[in-house]
Amino acid sequence: MIKIRIGKKKHSCGCGESKKIGFGQGTPPKGEWYKKQEIVVEDAKLLRELTEDELERALAAVAEIDPDELAFNQIFGAKKRLVIDFPVADRDTDAGRFINMWSEMPDVGTGENYSVDWEKGLVSGLRTLEDTGNKAQRRTIDRAIFGGEGWKKEGPRQKKVQMKIGKWLAKVHDIATKRQEIIQLYWKWYHEKHFKGERPYTGGQVNMSAQPTGEITDAIGEEKYDRYGQLTDQLKMYAGMRGLTSYGQFPDKAIRDGKYWQTNAAFIKQNINKMSNDKYVIVITRDPVDMFRMSDFNQISSCHSPPSRPSPSGNSYYKCAVAEAMGHGAVAYVVPKTNLLVAADAETLEEAEDNIQEGELFADETRGSHVGYEMDLVPISRIRIRQFRYYRSPGWATDAADYAKPNTEGGVQLAVPETSKMPYGLKIPGFLDRIEDWARENQVEAMAGVPRNSNDKIDAGAFVIYGGSYEEASSEGPVGRRKLLASLFQSRFDEFVGEPKQDTSTERKLPKEIGQGIIQWTEAAVAEIAMRWNEAWHLRNPDLASHPPMEVFAHVHDHGEDEAGVVEFSIEGSAVMRVFWPETEWNQLPPLNDASIEWIGDEFKNWDLNFVENVVVIKRGKYIYAKFDINNNSVSNLINREDRKPVEIDLLHTHLTYSPDGFEEYCKDLEKIDRQREMLKAIFNRIFKRERWLSGGEFSELAMDIENSELNSHQWDLGSDGEYEDSYEATATTWHDFDPEEFGMEPEALFKILDSRPFRLLVRKKLLKEPREIVGTQYWLSIQDSSVEETGNKIRYQIQFRVTADDPDEQARLFRTLVTEVDDADEIAAIMNQVVKDIQNARGPDFDERTGLSENKKYDANWAVKTWKLGL
Repeated sequence: MIKIRIGKKKHSCGCGESKKIGFGQGTPPKGEWYKKQEIVVEDAKLLRELTEDELERALAAVAEIDPDELAFNQIFGAKKRLVIDFPVADRDTDAGRFINMWSEMPDVGTGENYSVDWEKGLVSGLRTLEDTGNKAQRRTIDRAIFGGEGWKKEGPRQKKVQMKIGKWLAKVHDIATKRQEIIQLYWKWYHEKHFKGERPYTGGQVNMSAQPTGEITDAIGEEKYDRYGQLTDQLKMYAGMRGLTSYGQFPDKAIRDGKYWQTNAAFIKQNINKMSNDKYVIVITRDPVDMFRMSDFNQISSCHSPPSRPSPSGNSYYKCAVAEAMGHGAVAYVVPKTNLLVAADAETLEEAEDNIQEGELFADETRGSHVGYEMDLVPISRIRIRQFRYYRSPGWATDAADYAKPNTEGGVQLAVPETSKMPYGLKIPGFLDRIEDWARENQVEAMAGVPRNSNDKIDAGAFVIYGGSYEEASSEGPVGRRKLLASLFQSRFDEFVGEPKQDTSTERKLPKEIGQGIIQWTEAAVAEIAMRWNEAWHLRNPDLASHPPMEVFAHVHDHGEDEAGVVEFSIEGSAVMRVFWPETEWNQLPPLNDASIEWIGDEFKNWDLNFVENVVVIKRGKYIYAKFDINNNSVSNLINREDRKPVEIDLLHTHLTYSPDGFEEYCKDLEKIDRQREMLKAIFNRIFKRERWLSGGEFSELAMDIENSELNSHQWDLGSDGEYEDSYEATATTWHDFDPEEFGMEPEALFKILDSRPFRLLVRKKLLKEPREIVGTQYWLSIQDSSVEETGNKIRYQIQFRVTADDPDEQARLFRTLVTEVDDADEIAAIMNQVVKDIQNARGPDFDERTGLSENKKYDANWAVKTWKLGL
């Protein structure tokens, strides 16, 4: 049972802070379906604290918690609150500002600041080198288009920086100066372009990120622009985002800081321990009320604020704060030291710690002056401390975080400060560093026992994070959790393997009326996943922005509470796919509102592709596409076209899930389908060609008729290269036996004529004359083959025509007309005989019809063929 101690009323003052929230929250602008939506809210004055009604509901949720079930017993023992010192250098002096400077440059990846060995004049820290330049962005787009699951950015590189203070400042000055030279180069070009000499150029500052990329490259060239990006990333690595602003705009600040250090280094080294004051102390608490009030103060506001104190962002994860209070975390508050000692009626921090173990610690104006120890005891800054547990292996961690049957027992607890974001409330230098130092000092044994793989890397897959569902934007998801662990262990990000899990079962069991919580969090999480995948699919076809080739949607169904009061919900995924063709490949669209097109999905089932349903064909601009719904009630099996391995697509089980991770699996199944796009298009081709909508339909019908023997011919031998569904080419072969005596020629002379190219062309011309007129086409059929052979006293000539699936429909009709209309043996014989006679008529005056030779060699059979060819 939690006791409430009566105290004095506190004052209210200050205001909240701005906050950037969300991925995919809000309504995207029209036409911008794939872009990340980011909402930024401005500072706003907060009006109310926790109400009695909110407290009553929250206390009811945590009333049954046994003290032994609170987090971090190995650190707190029997206490709920700990008090630690927090020496801070006085910012009102030059020395204090210089000392604090090193605690105000958090790393862009881990949030850690530099450690300073003042005696040696050495700064050290693990720093993150990002690659945010144009080249990196192009590589990211290339990966999204040509490989990988979704849009995955390149991982940042981390390096250990350890430098003398003077050398560090010189290095930063060098980088910042080179970067500023490029900025001035562009700014001078911009000035001359717009003012055309009317004003003298005197320098200035410009936000390069706000300028059009094309304009910058026109001004300074792509090489210098890439160099600018490299220098920016290097400056961020050394000095963080704050240093990027201060040193980036004013490189000479590093020179001034360097001169100050040269002049005052000896004094600072000798007096460093005297320069810090004890104005503030830190209260680290796991008391439930302290925790679910983590953003219930005028100077501290975030999305964990209770409903009565709406977050400036409009989102409330207060329910998440209550889940943390149920034995799954702690909060570190900064308070003025004097105020704490007065409120606790103590003279030392140790005595104050002993005196504040009962009741509610901080005052609350809304609920009255009886709340809290002292009206002036209010926190001014806070950091959330997350509870991780590690298990013997990733398999054990997976079981512990199982959605249906989570296990909050076992494992080794670790208190991990939320260092990826600046503290909420006042930004007091050194707060993050002090809490991390405290966490390391008090968890030496637990940190030494973490599971490692064979390469001695920490296995992050064996970790589970507990408590509320909300995670800061910079530390959310498996990658963000690894960042928190890397910061605590002071290790590089790549010294970890695996992905930490998350358990949200405590928050899901909370009464729905305790603010917003798991439903809203889930909606935001699946919206982010959907937008990420949609963006990746869009990047594969950037010219079709308004018609994405694959598009996934998610709907979170709130099923209310079960008999035990657990919030139940489900995530239902749905998707549509589009397959595109150039408009020029189509003969016509399917008839408008033609219900017969519904059977197309049934045809895909013949290939065990059961996910195609509700097909429609739509024309948009220069494209025509088949759009179909993904049938979620299906299990399909196919062969991966890349590695020829079997692939199962189990949409029946993945489309309905109960966690964002499950929805991710649904999207991965959709990715398997999208990877088979060419195969799906080939099947659509067969169907649409058969229906004569797509060019090539005549050939499909021709191949089918040949296979089914429905196209018969007496004088033509018909064939195809496979079953009609797979057929690419069809052939028709005919022949005629020539008698040399009939033409009064020697066999050798006739053989030469029949084996000549001109003879083949003229035979084709004669055979196709009538069929071309019937079809009304200018096309010819290709001659696949021709042959001449002696059979006794006769010479057999054989010719074969060919048509393919790639040929225009008119050629397939010409092929069909040839074998049906020119199908009489006498007619074919007459045509071929006439060709020989036409060649004979091209002879010279001394031509010998029996031998094919003349007294003058130039009038022999070869001459006759050449002469005829020229005439043709």
